[in-house]
This record gives sequence, structure tokens and C-alpha cells, in this order.
Amino acid sequence: MAARKQDINDFRARLKNIDNPRNKGYFDPNLGIEVPKKVQRPKAPRPNIEDSILSVLIVSTFLGVVSMVFAEAVRVRYFEMTNSTAGAVFVDVMIGLWAVLIVSLWLDKRWISERFAQAFGIGAMAVGSHNLIWRWPDAMAYIYTDAHVADVTQNTIKYSLEFGSTVFSF
Repeated sequence: MAARKQDINDFRARLKNIDNPRNKGYFDPNLGIEVPKKVQRPKAPRPNIEDSILSVLIVSTFLGVVSMVFAEAVRVRYFEMTNSTAGAVFVDVMIGLWAVLIVSLWLDKRWISERFAQAFGIGAMAVGSHNLIWRWPDAMAYIYTDAHVADVTQNTIKYSLEFGSTVFSF
């Protein structure tokens, strides 16, 4: 029995069969089996590592602290508001909230517990940021200005918290 001669129409029919989306493979006459076109490899399982709630809260609080230091530096250097009045604290908190919002969106820190920790960091720095200036005056003079550091050390008490006009010293 002679083999049938192949022509261009047979070739086109084979190409059409190969390109058919329902075609999952081809029959190999040498092996005698159906060979799939694509072999699905199993995806490697990724370990599900969840952060502990304590580490999430510490990182979010630190994010609030850093945003408040940034806010105070912007207020002192660019708005030139060196006194610590209620308006200056309001400007600090608004810039701090803006900064923490932008950075938390960037770092994907959007859960409600993380937001509370960020707000806690902003609040802690709003009432106690002058303690950093008392602790490291030379380093804070690089971040803020020398005049601001001198003003803070002259008008505040070391190891204290300031709630408006009420001062709690330890």
C-alpha cells in the first residue's frame, strides 16, 4: 500500500489543527501516545509568612515617629515657624498625617491597627519630640536648625511631655 502524496492543502490543514485552541497535543506514532503541547508544571508553594502583630505595630509606630520628625523639619526649615504654639503643632500634625499617608500607601500599611499605631506615633511625637532634641542636640541641629534647637532647649523641660500648655515632667 503506497503512501498518499502530501500537498499544500494537507500542510495547511495540519497548521490549522496545530493552531486550534481545542487541540491539546498530538499523536506520536513512534511512541504510540498522545503528547501534550504544553505540560503544566506545578507551581512551587510559597511559604505563608505572616508578620507578628507586635512587629507590625512597632514598624507602624516608627513610621508615625519618622513622619512627625519630617513634618517638624519642614515646618522649621521651610515655613520658618520656630516657636511651638498651637498653630505650629497643628501644622506639624497635618504635615505628619500627610507624610504617613503617602508612605503607608507606598509600604502597603493600610490596616486599621497599623493606622492606629501610626496615629499613636504622630501623637507621641507631638507631645514629646522636644525630648529628642534634649537627648541629641548636635544631631537634631542637622535636621532642624541651630536656632530651633536653642529655642527648644531654652523653653522646654528635659524628660517631659507637653499637652498644649500643660507640662508633665518625669
